[in-house]
Amino acid sequence: MTESISKEKRFARPSRITFTGADPTCTLSELLALAQVDRRIEFAFLYSETKAGAGRYPPARWIAETAREIERAYGFGRVALHVCGRAVRKLLRGERLDPDLGSLWRFQRIQLNGHLDVEDGGRLRQLLGEYAGWQIITQYDSNPSLHDLIRRPGHQVLFDSSGGRGIERLEWPRHLGDWTCGYAGGLGHDNLASQLPLIAAAAAGALDGYWIDMESKLRNDADQFSTGLARLALDAIVAAESRL
Repeated sequence: MTESISKEKRFARPSRITFTGADPTCTLSELLALAQVDRRIEFAFLYSETKAGAGRYPPARWIAETAREIERAYGFGRVALHVCGRAVRKLLRGERLDPDLGSLWRFQRIQLNGHLDVEDGGRLRQLLGEYAGWQIITQYDSNPSLHDLIRRPGHQVLFDSSGGRGIERLEWPRHLGDWTCGYAGGLGHDNLASQLPLIAAAAAGALDGYWIDMESKLRNDADQFSTGLARLALDAIVAAESRL
């Protein structure tokens, strides 16, 4: 069980800032301009077989082409793939995902969204062994039992009870220490000034640092990814870091 804390101990900057849910309503030039502002920015694309082409789930070909251009401009490690729904099961079974996605090696980090059974731990360990260049993320709140089961290099953990619904947390789980951990849940430009110090306190002493992930509060009233809202969030992060 994780111990939650809500009191600041020591401030540490997030080593990565993940903006999740970019879609074809924003242009490549907008994404490239945003990526240039801070080298910690990572764009995470949501991939779903059943929802592809709708809302925050872009078509596979658009994901591949956009990821390629971001990588071409800024190098490896600036894009991630968040796999959702039945595609998670296919990946765990070793089946190929949509060919339009191209090579998954382009994505340094791949997140498996949703609940995984303990039985999935064996296949996950195999994936981590087969694809040593990957960093595979599982959501801790949905899969706490996997933490001690996996124990393989490359396995990372995201604390995310919100699941992309924009639900804010009142307190944050303590970093697991020997894992690289991320924090998500209702983060945006309107609350990062107060939430980031609490997250940093929860992650104090982490050997591999931590990252933060934003999704719902980066979307406008039309449910489209907004680089403007992402830029406001980044400004809020930098302002909080300057104060602390």
